[in-house]
Amino acid sequence: MKAVDQENLAYMTLKSVQARFDCEPASLTEGQKNEARSQAQRQYAIESAVLASAMAQDVHIPASTLEDAFSRIRQRYEEEADFIDGLERAGLGEAGLRRALLWELRVEAVMDRVAQSAKQVDPVDEELFYFNHLERFHAPERRKVRHILITINEQFAENQHDVALKRIRQVGELLKRHPRRFTQLAQKHSECPTAMNGGVLGDVPRGKLYPELDQVLFGLARGQISAPVRSPIGFHLLLCETISPARRVRFAEARSGIHELLSTRLRRAKQRDWIRSLFDEQPVQAIGKVGAAG
Repeated sequence: MKAVDQENLAYMTLKSVQARFDCEPASLTEGQKNEARSQAQRQYAIESAVLASAMAQDVHIPASTLEDAFSRIRQRYEEEADFIDGLERAGLGEAGLRRALLWELRVEAVMDRVAQSAKQVDPVDEELFYFNHLERFHAPERRKVRHILITINEQFAENQHDVALKRIRQVGELLKRHPRRFTQLAQKHSECPTAMNGGVLGDVPRGKLYPELDQVLFGLARGQISAPVRSPIGFHLLLCETISPARRVRFAEARSGIHELLSTRLRRAKQRDWIRSLFDEQPVQAIGKVGAAG
């Protein structure tokens, strides 16, 4: 087997390990290593057939695209030595990684080309999908919320627990007298970066905030300001500005997402059928043309 083929297999094995086990190859059991190698070999056979096909003959990857892909991997490592060490553990060098990435980019380009011949989504199918999956198109209740935060940090006198609680209570007393000044008081007193925007946390559904804040927020009436609430980072005052009740998403709103989903399914089906045809036509020869596109 040519060196370039060993590098591609090493790269595919590394990707298989990361996708399947989310760890370094060295920490795998022997059985897990065999599973990752077997999966990489199957993927390698498929990709070899893809790059040996007529569809791949005039595929060209610009050097800038290859360098961008290489840089994205390099940026995962803080130190150059860690990057080199990682490549060596995977059985790759910098040149080998570039060859493996070029292979990968060429495969992606061929598969994109194949997908372009997939059927177009039928508008009738979009509507059928919507009405057959109405449970998917439920928009939960949302609340637009602002907050004022005083953090707890025992290293600073003004942010020690009791002092922080006293400070947030003082702001709360001001808000009782001047509830319409929440935005201004957030800008002045809040220790959250959202203070610059008047304390806006956004239009949130249940489960988006800390559980302690979530429970209080979804018990407030529209326009109501909470008492101080403790979270893992400090004390908060919450303002529930608006309430958007739970509702069903209309077809017109959902249509673009449905179209993208069905389009993706058609593209993938086209790709699977095309790959299957490669092995149906030349089951041995296609796999045997190892390294032809390297």
